[in-house]
Amino acid sequence: MFSLLLIVLALGLVLAGLLMLVSMASTMRRGNSLVTSEDLIGQVGHVRLPCTPQNRGLVRLNVRGSLMDVPAYSCAGALQRGRAVMVVEMRGGDVWLTLLSEPRDVPSPDSQTIHD
Repeated sequence: MFSLLLIVLALGLVLAGLLMLVSMASTMRRGNSLVTSEDLIGQVGHVRLPCTPQNRGLVRLNVRGSLMDVPAYSCAGALQRGRAVMVVEMRGGDVWLTLLSEPRDVPSPDSQTIHD
């Protein structure tokens, strides 16, 4: 009877260990929603609030399928609302932008015309 109890206890411990391993493996595969500088550098977006090298504005980016308004400074002089820009650097929580091209009809990341 005692040996049967030890066998059942050992099997329970083995099964519990296997379940923990499976749980940890599935957690690692889920991915991470944390946005890093690697995700932002090279992204194209549109200026939401004007910015200069000295004055912070906002840029709207589509990162990992989600729209984000990110604090931004300009590497290219004054950038007006609606301008197409690209993220070239990140310092702290702010991105630094350069002008993507001359003004033209480029759809914004949220596919809406910028009003306000």
